[in-house]
Amino acid sequence: MSASYEVSNVKPITIFSSYMLLAITLTSFIIRRLIQSSPTSIRPKNDTFKIILFSILAIISLGTTWFYMLEFFKYSYRLWAERRDIKLPESFQAGLLSIGSNDKHSLRLGSWLKDSKLFKEAWGTALETPLRQWWTQQIFFFAALLSLLMSYEVHISHAWAFVLLGQLVAISFASNLFFLAVLVKSESSKSRSKIKTKDFLEEKPVDPSWIVSFIFQGIPLIFTLVCVVLIPYVQETQYFLPVLLVPHAVLFIPPLLPQLVKGSSSVFQRDNTNRKALLETIFVLSFTFLQITATTKSVDNWRFEPIWQTLYEHPAVSSVGWDVIMCTISYTLWTLVGKS
Repeated sequence: MSASYEVSNVKPITIFSSYMLLAITLTSFIIRRLIQSSPTSIRPKNDTFKIILFSILAIISLGTTWFYMLEFFKYSYRLWAERRDIKLPESFQAGLLSIGSNDKHSLRLGSWLKDSKLFKEAWGTALETPLRQWWTQQIFFFAALLSLLMSYEVHISHAWAFVLLGQLVAISFASNLFFLAVLVKSESSKSRSKIKTKDFLEEKPVDPSWIVSFIFQGIPLIFTLVCVVLIPYVQETQYFLPVLLVPHAVLFIPPLLPQLVKGSSSVFQRDNTNRKALLETIFVLSFTFLQITATTKSVDNWRFEPIWQTLYEHPAVSSVGWDVIMCTISYTLWTLVGKS
């Protein structure tokens, strides 16, 4: 292996390695914070059950989504090698072990990463057909829902870490870790709420910052909805990546709002049930309409067989699809048993 080959591949290998390292570091950081926040006193059996349940869901979410993500990496490399008449190793494990040697069967990860645009390739593949879009657009819904829910949990610190983890690893994995964060913090929150209940019920002039908060919660959701509608129309254009990246960026705003807007933290802790319900209802109904529209475009007579078959057409679709499935299961269980 020549020196020029090694130097030319340093950048793509560094970028990919940094991505993987950041994902591992974020996961470790959040889990460590969860352990540190968990009270040492014995919890009620019900709370223990919830913690075990969402811990298991987090593990399953990580396992299912990243099994197919690793399969996508293999698929991408195999396709790249075949196009260049590069011989594949007997197994990817053997190819990994022979990296850096002169073995012609060793994996050429640097060249593959340099020639491939994995982010664009994965999303482009997962949005390639109406049936694939049926699966993929749902993950934008769950990402936005996670962002919105975190904006109300002002006692959860480092909210940005959950948003970033969802984008780097899986929304379902980040969501279940967030649910665990809410559960382990619930005891201290309950004690604080008992002390301040009288204060909440007193009539006070509404802090005008809630209007700002409402706007900054609503705008990212609107941008997400608009981008989901636009993506199929811009997929083959230069605007695909910018439109795809907009939801990734704006969904950081709601969780960070309590720190960005003065006084918003105290506003969120007041009785905001009606405001929450209104915003969530509008968003859920809007996305439900988009999903029904996608269903009518994708399948005839509401036959879901093709949709299920599409889930296993490509590893990129399988990874996103299982993220959607685990999000559906996790958010349903959180609604039924997780919320206190």
